[in-house]
Amino acid sequence: VRKRILFVGEGIALAHVARAAVLAGWAKEAGHDVSFACSERYADVACREGLEPIPLRTIDPALFFSRLSQGRFMFTVKDLKDYISGEIKLIGEVRPDLIVGDFRLTLPISAALSGIRCMSLLNSHLSPAAKRNLTAPEGGFFGLLPGPARRALFSTIRPLAYRLFAAPLDRVRRDLGLPTFSDFREHYSAGDCCAYLDLPEFAPVDHMPANHFYLGPVIWRPRGFALPALGALGLDRPLAYVTIGSTGDGGWLPKILESLLAMGCDMAVSGIGQTEAGELRRRLPALAGRSLMGRILDPTQILERAMLTVCHGGSGTVYQSLEASVPVLCFPSNADQRIVVQAVEASGTGLVGDGTRVGEQIAELIAGRCGAKTQWMASCIRCNDTRGRWLKFLTIESSPNHSMSAWPIRSFEWECASACAQEEGVRA
Repeated sequence: VRKRILFVGEGIALAHVARAAVLAGWAKEAGHDVSFACSERYADVACREGLEPIPLRTIDPALFFSRLSQGRFMFTVKDLKDYISGEIKLIGEVRPDLIVGDFRLTLPISAALSGIRCMSLLNSHLSPAAKRNLTAPEGGFFGLLPGPARRALFSTIRPLAYRLFAAPLDRVRRDLGLPTFSDFREHYSAGDCCAYLDLPEFAPVDHMPANHFYLGPVIWRPRGFALPALGALGLDRPLAYVTIGSTGDGGWLPKILESLLAMGCDMAVSGIGQTEAGELRRRLPALAGRSLMGRILDPTQILERAMLTVCHGGSGTVYQSLEASVPVLCFPSNADQRIVVQAVEASGTGLVGDGTRVGEQIAELIAGRCGAKTQWMASCIRCNDTRGRWLKFLTIESSPNHSMSAWPIRSFEWECASACAQEEGVRA
C-alpha cells in the first residue's frame, strides 16, 4: 500500500537531516509519497537526495550547543511552542499517514495532537534503555569544578538531572493535556515507535521497550560533489581522513595536523573552507603536497586508502569509517559525542584522543592496534542491511493492523549475528 510519509530532520546538526533524507529517498524509491521538511541551513542536503525540502524553523545550532554545554535544556518553552505551531501547520498541509522525525523532539507532540502515527529516529545511547550514562556537563556551574569532583557530583544527582533536564518539554506536554515523563530520554524516543540508527554490537541497550527496534546505521554520503582528487596521497605514506563534522570543535585541528605530519602521514581534511585551509597552510607549510582540504569531501574513496580517521566522534563519521574497516581517533566536544566515543573505546574500534600523546595514538592505530575489532564491526554493518530492514518496516507499517509485534526484530538480529560469526570463522 502506498503511504504518504512526512520526514522531518532537526537542523541543529547535519546528521539529523542527512539520515532522515536517506530514509526518505529509500521510501520514495519504493513508491511511497514522500514529503521532507528541514531548516534552510541543510536544504541542499535534501535536494541532493532527490527531495524537495519544505522550510521548517530550527533554532540556531550555536545557541543549541551553548545551552547544552552549560547543562541547560536546549529549547525554551517558547521555542517548543513555536516548533509545535509550525509542525501542526505542516502536518495539516501534508496530511501524512506516518511522520518520521530525527531528533525533532516536539514532533511526537504535534503528531499526537494531529492524530497521526509517529516514528522517532534515535541513536541507541539516548534511549531510556541505554547501558551508558551521559557524562557531566563541562560548562556552567559544572565547568567551575575539577574533573573528578564534576563527575562525582553529577553521578550523585544523575537520576534527578535526568528527570528535570527536559522540564520545558514536560511543561508543554502538561499544558496540552499529554502525559509527562520521568526521564528526558523518554522525550527523545517518544512516538508510536522508535528506531535505533545503530548496531546492537556497537551500542547495546538493556531491556529494550517493545516499540523500539534496531534499524541499523544510516550511512550518508554527499551526492553531487566532485570526487576528491587524491592523486598520490596515501600511496607512499599512511593516509588519515580528518573531519570535525558539523558540530565538532576545530580548535584541536592544527595540533592534530601537526602530529599527523610528524608521524609521516598524508591527510584528507573535510569541513574546511578556503580561508581556513589557507590559514592552516600558512601555519603548517609542510601540508603542501601532503594534504587535500575541502568544505565537503565524499569520504568513500578516501576511506579506501585511509589507515585511520581523526574526527569529533559524531556517529555519522564513526560509522562511515567503521564500514570501511578504518579505526577512529576521536576528540569529542559535546555530551553526545563523548558517549559515542565511549562505545568506540568499549568496542575496540578506536581511541579517545589524548592531547598529551596524540602522536603515539596515531602510531598505534597505523600499526593495527584496533584492526581486528574494526574489521569485525565492518562485517556487522554489511550484514545488517539497513535499507532492507527499512523497506520491510514500511511494508509492515502499510498493513492494516499497524502492529509492531509483526516486526521480526529478534530474528533479524540473530541472522545478522549468525552471518557475522560465519564470516569471522571463514577469515580465521
